[in-house]
Amino acid sequence: MKILLVGDSGVGKTCLFTRFVRDKFNETKATVMPNGANRIIHSECETIDLEVWDTAGVHSSRTLTRAFYNGADGIIIAYDVTNIETFNSIKQWLCDIQSNGGRETPKVLLGNKCDLINEKKVETDAAKMFADNYGIKFYEVSAKTCLNVEKAFFDVVCEIRNRQKSNPENENYEIENRMTYNEKRDLIANLEI
Repeated sequence: MKILLVGDSGVGKTCLFTRFVRDKFNETKATVMPNGANRIIHSECETIDLEVWDTAGVHSSRTLTRAFYNGADGIIIAYDVTNIETFNSIKQWLCDIQSNGGRETPKVLLGNKCDLINEKKVETDAAKMFADNYGIKFYEVSAKTCLNVEKAFFDVVCEIRNRQKSNPENENYEIENRMTYNEKRDLIANLEI
C-alpha cells in the first residue's frame, strides 16, 4: 500500500515521515529528493506493508512529485500552521493531485507544528471548513510531540482498505501499475532539477 506525503517545502513532511516510519523526531532542512520507506502495521487482524513516500515539496520540483502519483493508494497533504502561505497552496496541491489521476485517491489534510501555539497563523476552524468543502479528513498534528500522527496515517490506511474491500479489482491494479522503489530512484536520478 503506497502513501504519499506532499506539501510545500518547510511544512515538516520529512519530520512527519520520520516520526511515522521510525518514531523519531529530527528537525531537518528542506528535502530535495523524495525518500521512501516501508512500515509494517497491524490493522483489523491483518498485516499491511505500507510504502510511505516523503516527496520533495519545493514548487520547482512539483513535476518530480508527479511521477509518484501513479499507483498511490493514499495521499497526505501537509501544511504548516505557522505559515499561511503553505495553507493557501493546498488548493494547488489538490489540483495537481486531481490532474494526475488522484481524484478518487483517499486524502487527508494535516496542519503540522500545532505544538507552536503562540506562532499559529492558520485557524483550526478555517482548515476544518476547507477540508470539509473538499470532502477530506483533517487533523492538526505535531511531528515533534507525535500528536495525531499515527491516527492520521491509520485513518488513510483504513479508508484505503475500505475502498479496496468494496472494489477488490483495485488490488490487482497496484501490482500491475506501480513502479518499484528502484525504478523510482532511477527515474529521479535521470531528471534534471
